[in-house]
Amino acid sequence: MKAPTVFLMVIVNGFVGFYCWRAYQHGMPAPRVILDLVISLVAVNLAVILGSALGQRRRSSLRK
Repeated sequence: MKAPTVFLMVIVNGFVGFYCWRAYQHGMPAPRVILDLVISLVAVNLAVILGSALGQRRRSSLRK
């Protein structure tokens, strides 16, 4: 992955963590916050990884 992609992942993961922390501070139960946090982080990271893989595959097919 390129540096801008990694930077974007760090920013998005930080935002997700901050959002879940604020939800916990406002009274959401801890097990629900942890479940939401894990699901969100997995989904965001998978989307970036799959998008990167598809982009690389498309670039390689356009070169042919």
